[in-house]
Amino acid sequence: MTNTLCNFAAIQTALPALAARLLENSGFMTIEDIMILGSHDTLKFSKVLIRCGGGRYLMEVQASLSFCKLIEQNNHDYVRDISIPVRA
Repeated sequence: MTNTLCNFAAIQTALPALAARLLENSGFMTIEDIMILGSHDTLKFSKVLIRCGGGRYLMEVQASLSFCKLIEQNNHDYVRDISIPVRA
């Protein structure tokens, strides 16, 4: 399967409660949201936008929590937020 940006319509279909929460939070995700999305068979390969103090990264949902831990482990940077990327 090829990695793609998160398709909000796919989230609405597969995980309607999560989709409603994301709409309430303007697309920003909590750790709980990422864990729910990461446990889904298909959507775990979607990408999320991770914004740090020193950069922005597109990362697969299934790897995003580990990536965030690595960023914060060295105390040189921090994770601002994680959100669903928007296609321009």
